[in-house]
Amino acid sequence: MAEIFCMNFLKKFILLFSLVINSYFCKAEYFQQDVRYTIHVSLNDTKHVLSGFETVIYTNNSPSILKEIYFHIWPNAYKDNSTILAKEIFQSGDDRMLAAKQEDLGMIDSLDFKINDESVQWFFLKDTIDICKIILNKALNPGDSITISTPFHVKIPSAFLSRLGHNKQAYFITQWYPKPAVFDSNGWNYFPYLDQGEYYSEFGSFDVYITLPENYFIAATGLMVNADQEYLRLLKKDSITRCTRIFSYSDSTPASSKIFKTIHFHQDKVHDFAWFADKRWHVLMDSVILADNKKKITTWSFFNNREAAFWLKAPEFINDAVQYYSKWVGDYPYEQLTVLDVGAAMGNTMEYPMISTIGNYGNQFELELAIVHEIGHNWFYGILGNNERYQPSLDEGINNFYETRYVYTKYKNDLSYQRQIKNISVLKKINIDVLINHRKFQYLNYLSRARMNLDQSPDIYSNKIRVPDYHSAVYYKPSISFDYLKSFLGDSVFDNCMKSYFNEWKYKHPHLDDIKLVFEKNSKKNLNWFFTDLMGSTKKLDYKITKTHLSDTNYVELEIKNTGNINGPIALNEMKGNNIISTKWIDGLSGKTRISLPCNDCDKYRIDAEEKMPEFYQDDNTIKMKGVFRKTEKIKLSFGMNPEDASKTYISYLPVAGWNNYNQIMIGTILHNISFCEKKIEYKIMPLYAFGTRDIEGGGDVSYHIYPKNNNIYRITIGTGISRYAFGKDEYTRPSDAFHYSGILHFTKINTKIIFSHKHKNSQDHFSSNLTFRNILINRDIPYSYNSKKQNVNILYWQAAFERKNTNPLIYSTQKYNITTGNKMMIAKGEMTNFINYGEAKKGFNIRIFGGYLSIPALSPYQIDSRISLSGKSGKDDNLFDEIFLGRTEENGILSHQFVNDYAGFKTPTSFYRIAEKWMFGFNVNTTLPGLLPFRLFANTGVFDNSDNSGEYGKISWEIGVDLPIIKDIFVIYFPFAYSKDIKDAVDRQKLHAGDLIRFELNFNMLNPFDNIKRSITE
Repeated sequence: MAEIFCMNFLKKFILLFSLVINSYFCKAEYFQQDVRYTIHVSLNDTKHVLSGFETVIYTNNSPSILKEIYFHIWPNAYKDNSTILAKEIFQSGDDRMLAAKQEDLGMIDSLDFKINDESVQWFFLKDTIDICKIILNKALNPGDSITISTPFHVKIPSAFLSRLGHNKQAYFITQWYPKPAVFDSNGWNYFPYLDQGEYYSEFGSFDVYITLPENYFIAATGLMVNADQEYLRLLKKDSITRCTRIFSYSDSTPASSKIFKTIHFHQDKVHDFAWFADKRWHVLMDSVILADNKKKITTWSFFNNREAAFWLKAPEFINDAVQYYSKWVGDYPYEQLTVLDVGAAMGNTMEYPMISTIGNYGNQFELELAIVHEIGHNWFYGILGNNERYQPSLDEGINNFYETRYVYTKYKNDLSYQRQIKNISVLKKINIDVLINHRKFQYLNYLSRARMNLDQSPDIYSNKIRVPDYHSAVYYKPSISFDYLKSFLGDSVFDNCMKSYFNEWKYKHPHLDDIKLVFEKNSKKNLNWFFTDLMGSTKKLDYKITKTHLSDTNYVELEIKNTGNINGPIALNEMKGNNIISTKWIDGLSGKTRISLPCNDCDKYRIDAEEKMPEFYQDDNTIKMKGVFRKTEKIKLSFGMNPEDASKTYISYLPVAGWNNYNQIMIGTILHNISFCEKKIEYKIMPLYAFGTRDIEGGGDVSYHIYPKNNNIYRITIGTGISRYAFGKDEYTRPSDAFHYSGILHFTKINTKIIFSHKHKNSQDHFSSNLTFRNILINRDIPYSYNSKKQNVNILYWQAAFERKNTNPLIYSTQKYNITTGNKMMIAKGEMTNFINYGEAKKGFNIRIFGGYLSIPALSPYQIDSRISLSGKSGKDDNLFDEIFLGRTEENGILSHQFVNDYAGFKTPTSFYRIAEKWMFGFNVNTTLPGLLPFRLFANTGVFDNSDNSGEYGKISWEIGVDLPIIKDIFVIYFPFAYSKDIKDAVDRQKLHAGDLIRFELNFNMLNPFDNIKRSITE
C-alpha cells in the first residue's frame, strides 16, 4: 500500500511540475482532461423515450483545483419555447418550435448526480435549463479522479425540431446523455445547445450498452463488442441489399419485435457518442486500405428506399473520401466509419465521431459531395476537436476546402462534375439557378456580403455571426482562402504543413493560433497576412495593375498598387490571349511597387489568372501590352445575369414586356451590368417601344456605391434615374382650336437620391434601415381645362425618408417616416406595422398605425390634389409617380379598382368625400382565419381634421371586410362589407354597387428582380 501511495504521489507531482514548467516557459498551458463513460440505455419505441444510467470517471489533468463541474444537459433544449434553442430558432424566423405540439417536444429528467456514490448539490444555471453545475463535496486536485453517476430519462423530441429526435420509429440519438463541459486553459467552456454552432467536448472513452427491440438495425460511434450475432445479421442484410435491383418507394415501418437485444459499443479517443436505429435500413459493408500505413478500415452504409439507387454507390464515395483525406491530412485512426440516411430529419447532413448522417438530395453527385463533406469532419471536428462555438471555421471552413479539392482532384478531367447547377444563396427569394464551378460558387457567396461591407470575420463565436453570414464567414471565405494559401505554398509544402498540424494536435482541441504556428514553422514563412488578416478579420484583399512599360530588352515593368488592406502574396501571370505562359508569385506589398518581368511573346499581364486569390475586385487585374483600352477586357453581350468574370466585360440583356392603359403593349430590352455581387457603379437602361402611343418609353438609372469603413453605415448610394411613360388621357377638347386635340398625357421623371444604409450589430436580428434623401423633378402634361390650353409643367419635389424593417416573418415590423415638399405644399407621414403571430409564421394579426400632416390649401397649383385620402392612394393620387399603376386616371372599370395601401388604409373607395386637408390618423388590423381558409378579416378606423364637418356623423370612420392574398405582399383583393355612416354616404353619392367596392393591390415593385437581389443579400 505504501508503494502504491508513493507511486500515485510521484505521478501527481510529475504532472503538476510539468504543467507549471510548461506554463512558465511557454507562457501557455496545455492539458487534456480524461473522461471515461459507461452508459446503459434502453429504448421504448412505443413512447419514444430513453431510460438510462451513466457513470463517468473524470480525471483532473489540469493544474487547477476544481470545486465544481459543469454538465451539458442538452435534451432540455427541446423542452418548451423558453429555452435558448427555441429563442434562437424563433429569432431566425423559423416557427417549428412555436408550432410544435406537446408530443413533439423533448426533455431529460430523473437526474440524480452522485460523486463516489455520495449525493451532491447540483442545479441548473439561472438562464438556461440545459446546463447544470455540480458542486463537489471535496475539491478535485490535479491528478485525482472521481466517479460521477446519475440515472436519466429522455423524452425524445420530433426529428423535425433539431438534431436529436425520432421520425415515427426511426431514431436519431445525438447529444442525448449528460456530458461534462470542457475545462481547458481558458477555464470552463459550457454552452446551451444551439442550431448554429456545434460542439466542444472532452476526449475520452465510451462503453455504451443499448437495449432495443431485436429487429432494429443500429449504427453508432465505436465498435460492437461481443456481438457476433448482430454482425452476422448485418452481413446477411448486406448480401440482400447487393442482390436487390428494384427498391420499393414504400417506406412503411414494420412492427417492433417483442424480443429485445443489448448491443455493447466501445471506443477510445473520441469526444462524443451518437447512435441511430431504424428497422427499414438497407445495409452495405465495404472496406478501404489506407495507402500509407496499409491499415484496413471497415465502412458501412445504411439507407432507406427513397434514394436507394444513389446510395448503392455510397461505398465508393466513402472509400474515396477516406483515401483522399488520409493522404492530404493524416491517416484515419479508427477501425470503422459509418454513413447513414436520415431523410428529411432536421439533423440531416451532420457529423459525429466515426458516423455521419445524410439527408435527401435527389442527385447522385450532390449525395457524393454531402457524404465526402460529412466524412471529412472526422478529421477536424472529430479528431482535432477544435472549439466550434469559438472558431467554427477551423472545422467547417477547412473541411469545405478539402471537399472542393476532392471534386477538382477526383474529377479533374470531367468538367461536368466541376461545374454544376447551383442556386446562389443570395437569390433565394427569386430562386435563380446558374451553371457555375464549385470554387466560384463559394467566392461569389463570400463576395456578395463583402462587397456591401456586411461580411463578418471567420474568427468569431458562432452565435455572434449573423444568420445570412454564417455560410459565407464560416464555410466559404475560409475555403477559398485555404485554396489561396495552398496555391502560394505549393501542394507539397501545404500538405506537409497540414499533416504536421494534424499529427501534432489530434485529440488536443487546437485553436487558430496553433495551426498558424505549425504552418509558419513548416513553411518558414510569415503568414500573418493569412491567419491574422484573411482568417481573423474582415479586411479585404485587392490589387490592381496601374501602369506598364515594355523595355528594349523584352522586360515589362509593371506598377502594382495594393488597394485593399491585406498584404497577401500575388500571382502574376504572363499571358498570350487567354493562355498562361508563366506564373510568378511575389510577396505581398503595400502602396505602389514597380516590378520587372520578362515578356516572352506575351500580349498582356494579369494578376491571378487562375482565380485563386479571394480578391475584392478582379476587373482591374489585367493590362495589355498594346491598344487603346489596355485595362478593359473584350466587351461581351450576355443574356440574363452573369457571375463576374475578369476576362470579359459583360453587358447583360434581358427581354422586357409591359402594358398600361395608355401606352398599351410595350416591348423592349434592358441592358445592365447588375450581377450577383454589387459593383461600385451599376447601371440599367430599358428602352421600350409602346404600340399604343407609337413612341419610345422606358428609362434607366445609374448608382454609385460608397462603403465607409468601421462605421454602422455600411453603404452610401448616390444615384440618378430617368423614366418616361403615359399616365392618362386628355378628355378635354376645344372646338375653336385649329384641330381637335384628344391625346395622351405623359410624364418624365428625373429621380436623384442619396441613401444611407445602416447595419445592425446583433447577430440574430433581421433589422435593416435606410435614410434616403431625394430630389424629384417631374415634367408632366396638364390637360385642357375650360379656361386654358394643355400645359406641360416642371415640378420639383424634395423628400427625406427613413425606413426601418424587421424581416423576421414571425415578428415582422416596419417603421416608415417621410417629409415631402414641392408644388407649394408639405406633407409629413408616418406609419408603423407589426405582425403578431398565433404560433406559426403565416398565422396572426397584422397591425398598422398611420399619421399624416398636410400644410397646403385644398389643391396645389396645376390642379394637382395632394390631400390625404381615407381610402388609400389611387393612381391619380400618386403625384411622385413612385408606384406602378395599370391605369391612373380611370373613374370606371377594373383598372379604377387598383390602389396602394397608404394613408389611413381604408379599402372602401370614398373618392374626395373623405379627405383630410390638415391631418389624419388611421388604425388598421387584419387577421388570418382559422384552418386552411385563405381569407383574412380586416377592420379599419380613422379620424381626420374635418371628419364630422356636417355634424351628421361620428368623428370616427370605420369599415370591416375580408381580403384574399393571391400572392403575399404583391396581389391582394379586398371585399369591404360593413362601414360607418359617413363611408356609406360617400358610397351612395358615388352610386357604387357591391362590385364597385372590390379593390385590389398589385405591387409590381416587389417583382423587380434587381431589387430582390439587393433584399436577399441585405436581409
